Amino acid sequence: MYLTSGDLELMVDGGVQRIGLRFNNVNVPKNAVITNAWLEFEIDEQNSASADPVTLLISGEDTNNAV
Repeated sequence: MYLTSGDLELMVDGGVQRIGLRFNNVNVPKNAVITNAWLEFEIDEQNSASADPVTLLISGEDTNNAV
């Protein structure tokens, strides 16, 4: 894990990548109903050797104190 990296490696880069994101201080009011949310990623480099689409598995953890 590189805590000082300026970007996220979401593809294979010397091996399969596993990343983690943590969003601190996101205050959601009690009993709020979230009807829409998204994450948006932008590429900073393109590998012309592979034209295959990218498949990502994204999961979340609903907790006040994530590990």
